[in-house]
Amino acid sequence: MASSLRTVLLPRPTCLRPLLQQIRGVSNRAALTKLLLPVNEGIEEDARRELRWMSEEIQRIVDLGGTMQEIHQEKRLEEMVRERAGGKPLQYVLGNQPFGSLLINVRPPILIPRPETDDWASKLASLLLPSLSNSTRPSASAAAEPPLELLDLCTGTGCIPLLLCASLPPGTIRATGVDVLADAVELARENAAANGIELVGTSKRGGNTFEVLQRDIFADGFLEEMLGAGDGRRRRNPDVLTSNPPYIPLKEMESLDRSVTEYESHLALVGDVPHLLPLSFYPPTLSHLHRNRGLDFYLLISYLVSRGLVRSPAPASPRQIDPRPPQIVLEVGHDQAAEVEDVLMKGPAAERMERVERWVDWGGKERVVVGWLKEKEE
Repeated sequence: MASSLRTVLLPRPTCLRPLLQQIRGVSNRAALTKLLLPVNEGIEEDARRELRWMSEEIQRIVDLGGTMQEIHQEKRLEEMVRERAGGKPLQYVLGNQPFGSLLINVRPPILIPRPETDDWASKLASLLLPSLSNSTRPSASAAAEPPLELLDLCTGTGCIPLLLCASLPPGTIRATGVDVLADAVELARENAAANGIELVGTSKRGGNTFEVLQRDIFADGFLEEMLGAGDGRRRRNPDVLTSNPPYIPLKEMESLDRSVTEYESHLALVGDVPHLLPLSFYPPTLSHLHRNRGLDFYLLISYLVSRGLVRSPAPASPRQIDPRPPQIVLEVGHDQAAEVEDVLMKGPAAERMERVERWVDWGGKERVVVGWLKEKEE
């Protein structure tokens, strides 16, 4: 969700012939770097790095077959610098953001993928991999075994399910992303195509597949559709649910950086939606939690899980991977982990939950709450 865009930037792909080598005159480079200093807190090294990334992005487009004369390349670089100097987030200026092994296209108002999201999505892929590798599946039915079903709520660019599709063995995962914004749905489909992930119903290679739906998760009928009763198609109940939902408390929005509030959709940021989730929805077991803390989406997710949205795991078998991967993975705000843990363990889904854990990011902050469901009773 919304950490500052001045946090650690992921490494960007490099090109062999950066445009900076073609720009005539040190004075021009110096002038462009100077324009970037204010948005880089006056740090010249950071300004030079951003200028290099912009030139490399233009060269990447040219190398991919884009037709752009040298003079137009220089003009485009100057345009990018002025956009950035005006406060536009660097990722929107570049048009993409590295995410694991993927290059994710980004544009306003869809939330820019953050490094902490990349971190936990990659960790989840590594935990799922052993249970999905052919060597651990029953040999007689490995090929026919249905793929793991993943549901990603508030999917935005689609970066989380797409990275999981790209990271896991072919034919082992079928991912669905859901977002309320039509722009997000379009962008997620675009990112699937750009990264070679086939859409559900179009797979010709037997690979992992992805679909994205424009849906309001608070709407009546959403749960029924996800369980297979809403659109005439029988869906297999998801095995794993992931989400990086809106979680910024409304009262904290004014303290966010202008580069966030002026470019990214508030629908992807604000976690307080009392008009959608009335006070009566909070059960007595959560009376100690304060409203207006950005927790409403987590409470809804707990409710959806309580109604069976995520499948209970089958009883353990001798072949089962230990430890069993989590089935609920939720990114949270920097100070919300304990509260979201309570929402899962003491909220609507309490009877289905076995345990939860908190994952920390590279800075030692608890940024992810993961949960395991109780095994299915035979």
